[in-house]
Formats: sequence, structure tokens, C-alpha cells
Amino acid sequence: MSTEPTPFTLNLPVRNAGVFGVRAQVTSTGTTVAQIQATNNNNATSQVASTPMVNVGTLASSVDVDSVDAFTNDTVQVRMTVTNTSTTDSLVNVSPRALVTQGSATLTALSGPTPASVSRLAPGTSAQFVWSYRVTGAERADYLFRAQADATRNGVALAGDLVDSARGSIVLQRVRVSPEAVAANATSQTFTYQVENRGTLPIVQVQLLRPAINYFTFGSMASPTGWTGTRSGTTGNITWDATGTGIPVNGSATFTVTYTNFASGTSLSAPTPFRHRLSLVDDFNEPPIRVEAPVTLLTGTAPEVERLTAVARDASVTLTWDNPSLHSGVLVLRAVGAAPNTPPVQGRSYAVGNTVGNATVVYTDDFSTASSFTDTTAANDSTYYYRVYNADDVRWYSAGNRPTSAALVATPKARLTNAPLWCYSVGLDARQQPVTELGVGIFSAFNNSLVANLTQVSNPSQDGAERWRPLPLTGLIGSRYPVVPLHGLPGQYILVGDQNGVAYAVNTSTGQPLWRWDNGGAPIGTIQSFPVTQLYDFANAAYQSAHPNRDLVFFATRLSNPAQNRVVALNAATGAVVWTYQPGDLGMVSGGMVVDYTNNRLFIGTKTNGGTATLRVLNTLATSTAQEVARLPVGDIDVSLVRNAVTNLIYATDSDGVVHAVNATTLQPAWDVTVATRPSPGTPAFTSFVRPQGGGFVASIAAGRVELWDTPAGGTAPAMKWSRAIASPSGTFGFNRNAVARVYVGSSDGKVHQLELTDGTDSQQVSIGGAQRIGTPTVDTTASRLHVGSEDGRICAFPVPFP
Repeated sequence: MSTEPTPFTLNLPVRNAGVFGVRAQVTSTGTTVAQIQATNNNNATSQVASTPMVNVGTLASSVDVDSVDAFTNDTVQVRMTVTNTSTTDSLVNVSPRALVTQGSATLTALSGPTPASVSRLAPGTSAQFVWSYRVTGAERADYLFRAQADATRNGVALAGDLVDSARGSIVLQRVRVSPEAVAANATSQTFTYQVENRGTLPIVQVQLLRPAINYFTFGSMASPTGWTGTRSGTTGNITWDATGTGIPVNGSATFTVTYTNFASGTSLSAPTPFRHRLSLVDDFNEPPIRVEAPVTLLTGTAPEVERLTAVARDASVTLTWDNPSLHSGVLVLRAVGAAPNTPPVQGRSYAVGNTVGNATVVYTDDFSTASSFTDTTAANDSTYYYRVYNADDVRWYSAGNRPTSAALVATPKARLTNAPLWCYSVGLDARQQPVTELGVGIFSAFNNSLVANLTQVSNPSQDGAERWRPLPLTGLIGSRYPVVPLHGLPGQYILVGDQNGVAYAVNTSTGQPLWRWDNGGAPIGTIQSFPVTQLYDFANAAYQSAHPNRDLVFFATRLSNPAQNRVVALNAATGAVVWTYQPGDLGMVSGGMVVDYTNNRLFIGTKTNGGTATLRVLNTLATSTAQEVARLPVGDIDVSLVRNAVTNLIYATDSDGVVHAVNATTLQPAWDVTVATRPSPGTPAFTSFVRPQGGGFVASIAAGRVELWDTPAGGTAPAMKWSRAIASPSGTFGFNRNAVARVYVGSSDGKVHQLELTDGTDSQQVSIGGAQRIGTPTVDTTASRLHVGSEDGRICAFPVPFP
């Protein structure tokens, strides 16, 4: 877009020349370009110089002020918006520099910036920083603010360009219009014009020059006490004359006009501001004083907040979101038992406690940096539905459909027996099994985003809080992922792939990617299965010799074409390719793989795609070319392989209901056990891989059972020991406390069931809410916490064992 100003004509009044009552925003491409208000054929306000945001790499900035027509001694607020325009990389340590002030007015810093910095800005998100200044000076003294921000991207420092605010000035009279905006299809809307006087004489006449007649249809007018009003049939102008003293010095008066229609025709393709101009008289022997303010006709909706989440605790719900670049504040609606069913009226301001349809306003702000709100009026055991509406400066609202139009659900609970300690709501299916960092927190995923929550045993007010904002990847996340330390690097790292075929290593403390691998811009296709690692610090001498100081991470694809499926081994610290296995006949890899550290082998389970050799074994000591060791027929494998550490057997859970055991050392079949059958041709017999238990396993069966299969004395193959009916069981997780072993499993009844390992007794249950599918739980043995996700988008923590 060109940054050259377009031709225009300014029709400036004699006194108070300028544009007032508007929050003005200026952006730049490196050269400061002022934003000027001009008049077009529709009497609408337009931006003469319209330029894109400053974009240095991925750092885009703009700055605006809340008032460009200040009285002396007024406080004005300055807001800088910084946006990460990258689609792949986060910005860290985003910090504004000290503002540079310009102009003849005296500016006294009062506060800011708030916040001082932002630790991480995810791709596509924005942060706002606000300062407050006192403005003093004589009439027409001007002021302007210049801002700049710094950040770091992938270890490289970025410095944004300088950007300027609109130029403001000190005035003696001004007008404030309410509302500042209205939907273009509205009818019979009443507007008030509040005229404020800080001059030396009372104002005795106020004239409203007719707004654009094709957009504002006059309906009626009203006069305040002490004034009479007339409307010219020729010009359409409205004149109010004082019958008394008028608007005194340091006083104000409010004048009212009702407009019946606001043209919603095709000529308005975006929100459009129209000037409302007033002529003020304080001395009939002097020229009139001209003041004005825009009224914006709104069409469509504003951009949404993103990554809206909530943490429900004892008598509170904390909402957190990411603001878009076009943002001034939010409106938060809360309803009980169902989603808020009525959107806010475009252009209207609301107060806490107002009713909107079936919902109540619980929070609203303006010119704000806020991206979080804690609802302390939430009552325990009530299920609330929240919708958050982003709004711009004139209350142009978004649709409020994040994460979906069904709203975000949260149910605060007292920390009592069998109640969740906290539930983290993401609004989309969150049944993926969490990954535990013992005693510290958990990691999980929903849709395309990684999430992290803290475990705060001693601080209930922070228990379950976000460790960092959800990190979006390029595609859906199809499985859980390993969290591991990497050789030579501090901390731990998430190793994860997405269904667009891109792999990542992400720092668990910051949520910042260490690397991102997309195969040189040609992603390898759907990564569905659990990635696995072979870590140098835990490997044997043979591995350490073959891969000096190098960890490996393995990713596999799930593609319908066997010629395209592959397994890649990457350097886990850099994302560099070590080798690729693409034999041309590899079935879809849907479940996780297994690394045998003793024999340096990678076991891969696949679907047949017409073949029979569904178990592949590779040599992990290969340094440049993949080396296949063996192929075995074990049926269709949709779920993860798993190693039984007691027996050194690899379990392959096939979709037809058979569990296959292969000796990890000899690569020979040990036994096959038929456990179940498919409920229907297209439905696998198991809902999860079998979990090793002693010499056998615990199986979750799609027909609605959880079973323990154990090896009898003198036997070689496991036999069923007990069976318990559980509707649509998830995968299981075992926990042994005080020599009492139990198994935990989610169900489609909305509960997690505690099964006694000895006989399968369903000894206790906890509920997340409603009849819904619950995912596979994970137990933090250090903190005695069970973490589990639900279909309605909640991840909850419960104390274990259940009493």
C-alpha cells in the first residue's frame, strides 16, 4: 500500500481548528506519517494516509492516545500495541522503550508502562502497554508521543521502528458523543452530545450541523433545561439557544437527538466514522467555535480474542486470553447452565451487573492491557458458560465465538473429597493424556495448541495456573508427547509433531520452541503417533559411540499411500535429519513406537495397507542411512506399542482384538492372546494399547470392559483374571500407594473409575460433569494427583487414591 497522502480538502473553522473527541491511531512503515481527518462526499471521516503497521521482521507496532483534545491538567493515556506477525515463531522479552514526547504542551509522566514487558508473544498475538501523562499548557499547545519496542526472535534481537501517535492539542471547548458507534442496521437510536466548556465565557448557543443525511435520518430532538431548540427545514441544522446563563465556565450541558435509521447499504463495507460537527457561540461578536467528534457506523464484527482458557478453583474462575492488534478492551458475559444467547449491541457500553439476554456482565474494560480476569463472584457447584467479546475504541464487538460458539464451561468446586482441585477449560476436546512433570506440573494439548499447568500443592490460589500461554502449532496435535532432558542443554523439552507434518522441540519452562523442523519447507505429512526418543545420557556405550553427544527423536507419518510413509530420526537438540526410513511399503503409523535401549532398536507398529509385515524393527545406531533389522506380522496396529519391563516383551495391541508379544532381544514371537473382537468392522476392538502389569497387562475393550490378564503359575501366555464393565473405557493408569495397587480409567459416563487391581472392584469414582467421554488419566506419584482431560474441554486434577 502506498504511503503517499491522497488529495483532500480541509474545511477548517476559525476557532478550535482540528478534530476532537476521537482516539487516533498512527502506524508507520518506518517514516512517520500523520493521520489527518478529511471530508469525503458522504461527510465521513477518512484516513488520508493509511499505512500498514511497522514490521521489523515479525515485530509490528502502533501507538495511540485516548484523547487528542485535552483540557489543561487532564490525564491522557497512551497505548502501544505490539503484534507478532510471524506464523511460526514466538517473540520473547517484548519490552517498550521509554516514550519520547514532543510538542509545546507540558507532559508529566504519571505511570507506565503497564505491563513493563511481556515474556512471550505467540505467533499472531498482540500485547498492549499503557502510560499515563498529565497535559498542561495554553490553548492550542500540542502534544505527540513516539514509541518503540524491542523483542527477541530465535535468539536474535529485534528493534521496532519508531511510531508516532496522532497529534493532540489543548482546547477550551470540546464535545463528547454517546454512543460513539452504532450498528448500521440499527433503528431509533438516541445520541447525546455533551458540550464541555473551559473557556472564559459561558456558551450561549450550540448548533449541530446536519450529519450526512443519507446515513443519519433525523427523528426527534430534546433540549436540556434552560435551552430551547429549533431545526431548520432548509439546512437540517439544529440550533439550541440558552434561555438563561448557558454553559458556564467549567460546566457542561447535554443535548439529545434521536435518529431513526443508519444507512446499512452496500456502500458501507467496513466500520466507517462520520463527523458530527458543532458550532458554539460564547460571544456573538466573535467567530463561532467549531468542535466535532466522529460517530462510527458498524458493519460485521471485530476480530476475536484468541486462546481463551479458564481455571476453575474454589469459588473462583480465572479467564485468560490473547488480544488481537485491534483491541481496546473486552466484555465478559457469564450465564448459568447454558451458553450466553444474546450478543452485546454494537456500539453500546455496558457496566458490570448489566443483563444481556440470559447472561450477566461480569467484567468490562476500555483502553486496557488486560488479558486476564478472575471471577470471584462464581459460586461453587454452579456450571458457568463464559463468552469474551473483544471490543475496539468505539465498542465494535467481536462475535464472542472463541474457542467455539458453545462458550467456555467452568464449574468451581470447594476442595473437598472427590472434587477436582482445579479444572482448566480450553473449550475443545482435551482427552489427550496429560504428561506429568512430577511435583511441578503437567503438559497436554488440545486442537493445535500445547498447554502447561502448574502444580502448587502449598498455594491453592495458583494451583492449576498456566505455566505459559497455549502455544499454537501449524496443525492438529494427534497424540501425547515425550517431555525429556536433552544432552548438554538446561531444562526439559517437549518433542511433538503435528498433523501438518511439522516437528518441534519446545522448552517446558518458557513454551519457547528450541527448533521447528518442516523438512526444508516440504512437510512430511500427518504425524499422528507418539514420538519417541533415545537419549545419550541414558544410552549404552554402543549408542554413545555411534552418536557422540547426540540425542535422537523419531517421528513417523500416517498416510494412506504406503510409498510415502516414513520414519525420520532427528537430532533432538537441533532438529537436523540423521536418517530417514522410507521403504515404499510402510503402513500408516497411528500409535507410538518403542525404543529398546538395551539392543538399540526402534519398534514401529503400522496398519497393513494390504501387507502383513506390520511390525518393523530398525537399528538406532545408524548414522546416515536407515537400517531395517526385522519385519513381523502382528495385525493392524492403531494404538501404541509398549514394552513390558518385567518380561522384556514388546506388546502389539491389534485392532482385531489380539495382543501379540515379541521378545525384544530375539525378535521372535512369544505368544498371541485373543482378548476381544471388533464391535463393528470399522471399530477397533481396543480403545487403547494394553498397559503392562506384572507378567501380563490391563486391557481397555471397546465393547465396554476393563480386564486384567495375568500369567498363571507355570504358564507362558496371560489369561484373564478379572473383567469389569466400564462404558467406553479410556486407557488405564496404575497407582500403588501403601502397598495397595489400583487402576484408574476414564469412561463415557463423565467419570474416572478407581478399580482395585486384585479383583477389579469399582471402588470409587470422581466426576468432571455430565455424560461425556473422559480421557486416559495420568498420576503424579510425587504430589498424589490424578490429571485427566474431558470431551467438553476440561483438564482436571484430583487427589488420589479416591477415598
